[in-house]
Amino acid sequence: MKKIFLFFVLSLFLVTGNCFAMEWINVNSVVVSWDKVTQFENGETISDVEVISYNVYLAKESDTEKASPLLVGNTPDLVKVITFGMDAPEGKYYVGLQTVRSDALGSGAVWSTSRIVWSDDPDVALGGNTFGVSYFYSPMAPEGLKHN
Repeated sequence: MKKIFLFFVLSLFLVTGNCFAMEWINVNSVVVSWDKVTQFENGETISDVEVISYNVYLAKESDTEKASPLLVGNTPDLVKVITFGMDAPEGKYYVGLQTVRSDALGSGAVWSTSRIVWSDDPDVALGGNTFGVSYFYSPMAPEGLKHN
């Protein structure tokens, strides 16, 4: 009986562990997209006259609390291309998103923001498929190519 119970617990651990495995995407540039935010926290529908945009962030994997996120940019679109330049530090990053509500009268003042959600959270990643982005410098191409 103990063997059956141990097998059941081990099987459950292996199955649930695979369900929430992080996918690390090794790239110099990545396209992220998300669903449009259509409601306020109180459940009211956001009208078309509201000015809604999205802040996109990166947080290093080593920043486990995500206390020092880097703002990549703000966009009114539902997609953002994140490109790592030569000055970007190598490493693994989580992608964060935050909804921004701005002044509908055009001053550009930020009225309120949502909490930042992260790509390693199965509750917000589409289908629970968590991911991160790995960026590493590419080596130089070989030189001195010759035939022997």
